[in-house]
Amino acid sequence: MSTDTQPDLIDTLGGALTPQALLALAKQLGLGLDDVTKLVKAILPTLLERLQHNADAGDSQHIADAVAKDHDGSVLDDAVGFLGGGFRTASGGGILGHVFGDQIDSTAQRISTETHLPETAVRTAMTALAPMAMGAIAKVALGAISAAGVVAILGLAVQGIRSGKVQRVVGNLNDRLDDDGDGVALDDVGRDAVSAAKRSGAAVATAAKKVTSNPTVRNTASKAKAAAVGAASGAKKKLKKLFGRFGKKG
Repeated sequence: MSTDTQPDLIDTLGGALTPQALLALAKQLGLGLDDVTKLVKAILPTLLERLQHNADAGDSQHIADAVAKDHDGSVLDDAVGFLGGGFRTASGGGILGHVFGDQIDSTAQRISTETHLPETAVRTAMTALAPMAMGAIAKVALGAISAAGVVAILGLAVQGIRSGKVQRVVGNLNDRLDDDGDGVALDDVGRDAVSAAKRSGAAVATAAKKVTSNPTVRNTASKAKAAAVGAASGAKKKLKKLFGRFGKKG
């Protein structure tokens, strides 16, 4: 497998881990933007290096089989939805158990100590990122997954890790969100949210206009209005007649 044409695992993951996807994960973890970026930068190298270690130790065929059976890379196509909660019904816990074995607790504790972030957040983030790593292997393999391919893909990834590529690809989340270059990401996030709300509102208005311009809908609405007016008028007459009788008895 030529390294000149081999797609890159870290680039594939970095392409999916957009600022919006990381914001979705931050919300799930209850962390700020900087903290979730720090966490991803710590977890991805640990996860990929461990996968590569396992592959070199004879587990490459098992990894290839697991990818072929359970991972097609689709989680990367909707990373916002996946990191926004979809991962909670995925196989992340099982992947971590196989990859780290009885070292999962010590690994999470080490990352927690290094990042100064809660171990529960570390474990949850690891559970979310594990299926994405497996999905990225599937995407990089281009449907031709094999034991040798797994070794090559992970070997290239570890080379990138050692050259600092994860840090460069994930980057600084604040910088990636700061569209106007003023050094503050929150105003850009707010603008994005307002823009999304406006697009949503415009879509609702368009749909409403289409509905109300439909002759059948207009006709049905007109009949319903007439029926309601008639019912109200009838009720009013009955009440007037009833109170009229009471008046005469008094």
